[in-house]
Amino acid sequence: MNKYKIFFLPYAGASAAAYASWKKYLNHKADVYPVELKGRGRRFNESFYENMEEAVEDVFKIVSREIGENKYVIYGHSMGTILAYELNRRIRKEKLKEPEHIFLSGRNSPGTFSPLKDIHLLNDDDFALKIAELGGTSKEVFENYELRSIFLPIMKADFKIVDSYVFNNDFKLRCGITVINGKQDKMVSYENTRKWEGLTEGDCKYFEFDGDHFFINDYKKEISQIINDTLY
Repeated sequence: MNKYKIFFLPYAGASAAAYASWKKYLNHKADVYPVELKGRGRRFNESFYENMEEAVEDVFKIVSREIGENKYVIYGHSMGTILAYELNRRIRKEKLKEPEHIFLSGRNSPGTFSPLKDIHLLNDDDFALKIAELGGTSKEVFENYELRSIFLPIMKADFKIVDSYVFNNDFKLRCGITVINGKQDKMVSYENTRKWEGLTEGDCKYFEFDGDHFFINDYKKEISQIINDTLY
């Protein structure tokens, strides 16, 4: 029986709950594992990461306990794509079993220009406006003081560690990758998403959907089918 564990790595501001509803669309043989980062969800009381290295190390500790000799794949959206790439680097360093496939959505290849660089330095009102432009976040979050006071610090902390990330182009994935993006996503460009294929020795497939940065929320079923078709 082909049974895969699927590790879902969150985008900036998201908790593991962001992927909770995906399970119903994925093959019944898939073991779905949304990874929870510090400072949100059930880890709300833990301190935020200071940099990307801390985040990768934390995710590595979580994932390395789970992989063993099992087949597994990784899905990362936006910030999660960097976590996925650097997690694989960390896994290889420890000579652990590497993923069978990595799914990457909502981000240009590492080392390319980000239109949102340094926005974590903005005041809360200007920062909130920039985040609202990406779509995917309910207006209630920005209009409700309590929700906003919880959400904005998480978002700012995540954008801070993304900005701290220094891409070192000395590592190539060995597995195949699938790159998925939204056609109206202002954070990505056709040219820069195509550069992902230069970071793997495996095959690279591309898919596009109508929608902005959070197109994944509208196409969970279709993206899950891509995952199912790739694995099964």
